[in-house]
Amino acid sequence: MSRKEMVLGTVVCAIRAYLGNDSASLTGDTRLEEAFGIDSTEMVCIVVDLEKELGISLKGMKFSILQTPDDLVAAILDRMPTAVA
Repeated sequence: MSRKEMVLGTVVCAIRAYLGNDSASLTGDTRLEEAFGIDSTEMVCIVVDLEKELGISLKGMKFSILQTPDDLVAAILDRMPTAVA
């Protein structure tokens, strides 16, 4: 499994845990606000969970650019040490 696949799986799990049963249609390119009504405040909760789980910091990230799970994955990979498998 690639780093990107691992991170996407973690991101999707975190969003699904936050949303509960309403997340069956979640994919990498799902626009979270449009599909599920996730606003920037709710995104902060999801990001905090991801930071804890992955041991990274997304401090200073503009949450307005985090519109899809793929956006989250890109931001996380950008800040993740390259040694992480």
